[in-house]
Amino acid sequence: ADTSPILEPGVDAVPTLPVVAAVTDDEPTARPRRRRSLALRFGASFVLGALLAVGIGAGALYAWGQQYDGRVLPGVRIGSTDIGGLTREQAAGAIANAYGWLGTGQIALTGPDDQTTTISYAGVGRGPDTTALLDAALAAGRQGDLFANLIGAPRVAIDGMTLDAAVAYDRDRLAAAVADLAATLDEAPVDAAVSAGEGATFSVSPASDGRAVDQAGLVAALDPRLTALGTPDSIAMAVPVISLSPAVATASAESAKEAADRMAADVVIARGDDSWTISSASIAPLISFSTDGDGSMTPVLDESGLDPILETLAPDVKQTVRNAGLELVGGRVVATGASREGRTLEVAGMKSAIIGELAARHTGAAAQPVEAVVKVVEPKLTLADAKAFAPKMKMISDYSIFYWVI
Repeated sequence: ADTSPILEPGVDAVPTLPVVAAVTDDEPTARPRRRRSLALRFGASFVLGALLAVGIGAGALYAWGQQYDGRVLPGVRIGSTDIGGLTREQAAGAIANAYGWLGTGQIALTGPDDQTTTISYAGVGRGPDTTALLDAALAAGRQGDLFANLIGAPRVAIDGMTLDAAVAYDRDRLAAAVADLAATLDEAPVDAAVSAGEGATFSVSPASDGRAVDQAGLVAALDPRLTALGTPDSIAMAVPVISLSPAVATASAESAKEAADRMAADVVIARGDDSWTISSASIAPLISFSTDGDGSMTPVLDESGLDPILETLAPDVKQTVRNAGLELVGGRVVATGASREGRTLEVAGMKSAIIGELAARHTGAAAQPVEAVVKVVEPKLTLADAKAFAPKMKMISDYSIFYWVI
């Protein structure tokens, strides 16, 4: 082909040389740079597209979740009741309508005397555990973390979530109802007692056991039945009762009575051939009964009550001293008269001796005479001395005195 330049008028021709690429046999042919840039652009575009798709999807899910803010997510049920999409207040109403029957029924409690007391379910506030159910329903599909919620919320809406119904009641109201029941059934134990009767005798009033409702046990037994969804509309149960023992048993009172009977027997005060009796009618009123911490009963003597008794006894014990005599009879001396000691009652000593005797009887000893505690004045001449002196005596003189009778 003709490679000569085309000349235009008025323009000088410039000679040109043909451009020839130099190709050597030792150098490889270079790859086109255009292909590499296309791969990078495609990869970047793919990543950006994927991120854009994820962002759009996440935004859509977030926007979808936001429309249920403050509402239960779709697909959430309590038992067979669908509460999806409802506000807390609306869901509470739906729960009340569906489970209001939980407050219909009663507890029938049979006491120890076969009397029956009823407590209504409504009286203890039995019904659905609305607060706990609403908390669980509103938390369904919401984990608190934004990204977890983006996954959990749609999953609940697609797959659904069924929550088990929960039952609640007012434990304070149940405890109060049980306490009211106990007030009508509880009986205090009666202690045995000993009382003074007529004729210086004592009598025993026997003890009797009491009873108390096991309030804690009854509440514990009712709790699982009141919180069970399948509990029937009537719960029948026997009232658990605890037996209460008296502080003083009958045997203790009988033992104390026996000791009191021994103590109250007549007390005989003796001095030689003389004796004086303090009657049981005087001693019995001085005896009372005390109870120790272990429930044992014992008779107690009022020692001060002996003082007036001894004041009455003292004149009877008191006697003046008397001496024997010597008398001339038929020309010989003989002993005459009976001598005796003089004595007065030692009140303090006598009181101690009586207390000792009664204490011995308390422990089981048989009654014994009590030696009189007296202050003695001996005669100057006893009859025995007079009889010993008389044979040794003889008359050595006599004299007479005459008196004029005016």
